[in-house]
Amino acid sequence: MLKSIEEKERIIEIDIIRGIAILGIFFVNLPEMLVAPMVSIKYMGMDGWVRLIYNMLIQTKFYTIFSFLFGLGFYIFMSRAEARGDKMYKLFFRRLFFLFIFGGIHFILFWHGDILNTYALIGIWLLLFYNKKPKTILTWAVVLLCIAFALNVIIYSPTVLEQISTTALLQEELPVYNYLRSFTDNFLLRVNLFGTQAVANGIILTPEILSLFLIGLYVGKKDVFSRIEELAGILRKMQIVSLIVSVLCFIPMVKLYLESSTYRQLDQYFFVWFSGKTMAIFYVTTILLLLRKEKWRKRLKSFSYVGKMALTNYIGQTVVSIFVFSMVFKNTAKIPLWVGLLYCPIFYIGQIQFSKWWLSTHKMGPLEWLWRYATYYNKTKKNE
Repeated sequence: MLKSIEEKERIIEIDIIRGIAILGIFFVNLPEMLVAPMVSIKYMGMDGWVRLIYNMLIQTKFYTIFSFLFGLGFYIFMSRAEARGDKMYKLFFRRLFFLFIFGGIHFILFWHGDILNTYALIGIWLLLFYNKKPKTILTWAVVLLCIAFALNVIIYSPTVLEQISTTALLQEELPVYNYLRSFTDNFLLRVNLFGTQAVANGIILTPEILSLFLIGLYVGKKDVFSRIEELAGILRKMQIVSLIVSVLCFIPMVKLYLESSTYRQLDQYFFVWFSGKTMAIFYVTTILLLLRKEKWRKRLKSFSYVGKMALTNYIGQTVVSIFVFSMVFKNTAKIPLWVGLLYCPIFYIGQIQFSKWWLSTHKMGPLEWLWRYATYYNKTKKNE
């Protein structure tokens, strides 16, 4: 029978960072799960302050990290498949195909904000880069990131945002939404959205997401995670510079918040987007530097359990949360943003405990097993 990655082969730093990213993504996703698709919201009072904190420290930061890890995971998958003599390109394409299926089910049945199908579509481009030299990969990553930068300057220009902001609604003005009570209508809406949104995201987000994938691939080829001690000086410089740039991005966000009676999610969103890249660098370098010390490895190890079961936990966050809130609240669109600050950490602690318990008797999470089985189906049958 085909064996999974042995525990000793795993890089715990990757699992810890992935686990932390899953928490950050949860904070961002939860408010979007509880309202109707395609609505723009403006916040007041406590929620305005929470939105500002989200925009500075969480929004766009953790999908950036998750995308980077996807590219790194691609390198690990391909290099290990190559070492075994497997048909690595065919296997990775199958892996992407079934990831798209997972994402499609997640999108249509549960939530329109799924990112898995987008990763699957854009991930196909990675197959063109596996055998390229690190310098070539990094060059492409920089070029694509510059294109993404230019696109976001246009998309989040004051003129465009002003048009969007006129449609922004306060929470009490939002259309009534409850996942369970209007399931059929919402299901049909998500079915209609899936075709257009999946394709649109696969095109519009390609420069940004692919650049992050390629940075992950570059880091894998340069074996950075096995050279933390050697590269500590460079990592520390990246940590300091990225924090300084991030703080500069925070200034216009805070200024607008202080000058406005309401705070819209898309206000100064270019700075939110750009700080997503710089804060991601700050978070990753900080974690890697901390993990050089044994005491921090012990303190942060709990995140690795969630990171090892990232697919199960990502989808689990959606499924459990929409059912819980839909059963407790008649109109989930009116749930204050600050509720997520309380709910997400509590739920995540439960995910840590569940993941730790599950991994005590299994090598991988249930959805990870299903994904792996689907990817290696023919090879598994031959080895049985």
